[in-house]
Amino acid sequence: MVRLVSALLASAGLACGFQQTGLQKDTYDIYSLLFTNTQTSHGADNNPVYLIADTTVPGTPAEPCVAPPADWKEKFAEVMADFARRKDERTRLVRQFNIAKPYRLVDSAEARRALSLSLSAHEETYWFSVGNVYFDRGRTIALTYLSSVCGGLCGTFRWRVFVRDPAGRWSDRSSWVNCVTMASK
Repeated sequence: MVRLVSALLASAGLACGFQQTGLQKDTYDIYSLLFTNTQTSHGADNNPVYLIADTTVPGTPAEPCVAPPADWKEKFAEVMADFARRKDERTRLVRQFNIAKPYRLVDSAEARRALSLSLSAHEETYWFSVGNVYFDRGRTIALTYLSSVCGGLCGTFRWRVFVRDPAGRWSDRSSWVNCVTMASK
């Protein structure tokens, strides 16, 4: 019985999309970077707590608008191949974000309630969503998506790219992204 449960748990981990050693750590390192100096449609984020959708979402626009420099195009093609394979997958997030501010993973109904309450109180509360993280084979380039919505016509939607240096640190390559979708009330 114990072996059966262990086998089921192991296969469940594979179904979540984290087949390779370190892939989940790299994924949550990227997610954590998204919540460092976060910008919303109204500038710097002032939320006391991040409300983050508990399941990944597709990006807007549906195809990433990224133009890497010529010397990165071949590696970025691997990222786009990963995107093509997995863009329709939705992954349930777990509490592995390493961010300074408190956060809650919430379902869409809870987020709608929080946004409704903040709108009626004339407060600015954002609900954040992230996309899956797509990598090249060596996991040196990462592509993901972040949106922040505060209700009605208020939100920012953007693709994000990160590159890992030889020391293992990820850095933002926002200059590679050539579009941002924004709505403002």
